[in-house]
Amino acid sequence: MATTEAHVEIDLIEDDIEIVEEKPKVCLRAGQSIVAVKPVFSHDGKCLFCVSGTTVKVFSTTGGGCIRELKGHTQTITDVCLNPRNRLQILTCSVDGWIKQWDYTDGVILRKFNVNTPLYGILCYKETSKLTVAVIQEKKPKSKGYELVRYVLSDWLNDSKPKPSTLLDHCSANRKSLHIGAQDKYLASIREKSLVVVDLKNGDKRTVSKDENCYTCITCHPVQPCIVIGDELGRIHFWWNFFKKNPVETSYHWHSLPVKCLEFTQEGSNLLSGGHECVLVKWQFDSSNRDFLPRLGSPINHITCSPDNTVYALSQDDNAIRLISNTYSPVCFYQGLTRGHMSQVKPRSSTGLLFDPLSKALVTNGRVGHLQFYNVHTDIQLFNLDITCQNYISPDSLSKDSMATQVTKATFNHCGKWLATAEYWSAENLSPEIRIKFWIFNEEKQTYILNTSVEFPHEEEIHWLKFRPWCRGNKDLLMVVSTCQDGSFKLWSAEDSTDLYGTVTKWMCESSSTYRDLPAGQAEFTEDGSILGVVFKSTVTLWNPDTNELKATLHSNLGDFNINNISFGCNKCCQYLVTTSDEHITSWNLLSLSVQWTVNVRVSTLIADPFSTVMAAFTTDRHLFVFEPSKPQPVYKHSTVSLSAITGAVFIPHNKSEQHNKTSALSWQTQCQLYFMNMDQKLSTVDYEDHEDDRYSTLSVKSNIPKTPFGELIAEKSTRDKQPETNIDLLRRKDSSFVNEILITSPHVQPPVTVLCSKFLQSLLISEKKSSQEKEEEEEEDYKETHDSDSDSEMDIKDNNISNQMEIDILNIEHLDIDISKNKKKERAKIEAVCAEEFTWFKVKK
Repeated sequence: MATTEAHVEIDLIEDDIEIVEEKPKVCLRAGQSIVAVKPVFSHDGKCLFCVSGTTVKVFSTTGGGCIRELKGHTQTITDVCLNPRNRLQILTCSVDGWIKQWDYTDGVILRKFNVNTPLYGILCYKETSKLTVAVIQEKKPKSKGYELVRYVLSDWLNDSKPKPSTLLDHCSANRKSLHIGAQDKYLASIREKSLVVVDLKNGDKRTVSKDENCYTCITCHPVQPCIVIGDELGRIHFWWNFFKKNPVETSYHWHSLPVKCLEFTQEGSNLLSGGHECVLVKWQFDSSNRDFLPRLGSPINHITCSPDNTVYALSQDDNAIRLISNTYSPVCFYQGLTRGHMSQVKPRSSTGLLFDPLSKALVTNGRVGHLQFYNVHTDIQLFNLDITCQNYISPDSLSKDSMATQVTKATFNHCGKWLATAEYWSAENLSPEIRIKFWIFNEEKQTYILNTSVEFPHEEEIHWLKFRPWCRGNKDLLMVVSTCQDGSFKLWSAEDSTDLYGTVTKWMCESSSTYRDLPAGQAEFTEDGSILGVVFKSTVTLWNPDTNELKATLHSNLGDFNINNISFGCNKCCQYLVTTSDEHITSWNLLSLSVQWTVNVRVSTLIADPFSTVMAAFTTDRHLFVFEPSKPQPVYKHSTVSLSAITGAVFIPHNKSEQHNKTSALSWQTQCQLYFMNMDQKLSTVDYEDHEDDRYSTLSVKSNIPKTPFGELIAEKSTRDKQPETNIDLLRRKDSSFVNEILITSPHVQPPVTVLCSKFLQSLLISEKKSSQEKEEEEEEDYKETHDSDSDSEMDIKDNNISNQMEIDILNIEHLDIDISKNKKKERAKIEAVCAEEFTWFKVKK
């Protein structure tokens, strides 16, 4: 056993460490929720507006891609709604206190209104002559709570702000608790166990309180005076005659868990409801008759109905929006970085962050029992791989743990052809289920196919799973190590066996070992795969993976602290091993089996860059330190990279098209980019600029925007322009700058057609000024025609040349289909004046 006779203690927070920093920042790459705010369809149903943090993503309902992002708010957007007075505009409100009016076709802000207080919801009046909204805003700083205030945005000028009118003194900040119904006749609001209804015409207010369970969501019938409320028990209440002394209530019950969302269809004949059961329920209005769409995979958070009642948008808690038709057939699917919706799972990202060498994607936990493959360069989820092949079933109560099988660990081999996963399921009074599955990539199906499934590989939950790196001595050798809290680690190898169907590769346990009956922790291979390091509490054991023979042990004299993470150095630092405990981070020299250096710092996550010599360490107080195992001085440090704890990190190589010219502060990222995820499931990196706009630069908007008659007309004109031009086309082809100016300008902001007509006609006329080349060509043609004709024609041409200029300048009135001889003199004078003003070359033959 090697002992640590000397060590160097250096505090990473000391100010005497000189690090050249150019102020890089933490850039959010993915993980923003697109389901926190209810999505909205456009008036024509061809676009869907989804809020994602400080931006609004415009999705095409036919193509399925993101065609535009609306950016302008500095803080989180809390709500979005359509402008009822303009079909091409939307309104957004944000915590930054601004209401902004957008033209989503051009992606520009038309107007913005500063309320000077955080906003949490916006409702638009549809039946008013002026643009009027009601917003949920915080009260004055001295008072607590929220209020609903009415603003007339049409009267809001830059210099003067209209006087707001308060609709509700106390309301909830949850947008699901407010709704306007029956064509702007009344406003309904819920707060805990009470219902408040406000008559928007005369201002009457009515409060109905009940001593039952709290209300969760509310919606109003679009035409009839009916309010529908969902509660915590899963019941749906229909309220009628709520302005009278004795309102009428009817209740229906199907949901076993709290109702999360309610939505009427546009005409109000059906009611849609959803919740934690992952089932869409379609109720016949004011009736117990209902239809179901089950097995949606995750709870439903919002439901939105398209204007034509043909499509429903379901926002689900796994950060996905599913578009289905009114006949329950799938239409489209929008998926961000999948978010786990079960808070009972700790940590949420149990597999951590992995890199798939085959698809060049980031891999982590997706939906329940799945692994998601996510391309960080294009912000697109490639696919979800179903590992457990089990449908998610909601628990009987939200306070109970989920009964679903979880994917706890995963690992890839060096080329990504093989994938190994670990599963775990447990329940009260039942023995747990533990599996290790080995998957092989199928080239034809372009997905992973299950090769071997091992039941009960260990007696307890698997703690670690890792493939052995590729080495020259054993190119075809495939080996995986698994560790467990039962005190053993096992080596699994792939072997070829022959049966009636031919040669088949199967995985089998090659050997198993223990060390002093201590629980086995993390395990790692060296870069060449010649040494296997396994943690047993405060001791690191070094083994020969070929013979499963113990070679050495490493134990620190700083105390019996449990070792949490280990990582071998790469490239020029391959002789070093870095370990982290509850109090220290230590670098070991494997050649001398001694401590290279030790630093007093608490590290939660440690990851090594396989393409360079650096490692990244995230501390428990969310600081980032990048260092080389050979020396304790960090090459880079960043304070508070996240607001919550870091659950995983990974180095991902750059694309060939990406720029790798990093300055001295980020020179350690020239080969790979460091990505890390926190407990809020947000994926971030350290860089100078946020390159989210670059992801959509390659997306063709034309292919995603639905076809319109104007677009088809322009496409037909473009196709016609590509055909070979005749002599007449060459003669009439002119400068199209004015035409281009018309086409690039939005139709709703262009002047009237009567103003554009004269200029458009002028752009089609033959210009008086001709180039020297055109003049020479015309002279050559005249010369040929002159010499090819007879003598009589030559005399005619000479006579015509004398009056040629005069005839060109004379407008042939017959071509304009105007018979001036039949008009009066006044009308003739008017025509001459108009033509002389519009056409500079116009002259009338006397």
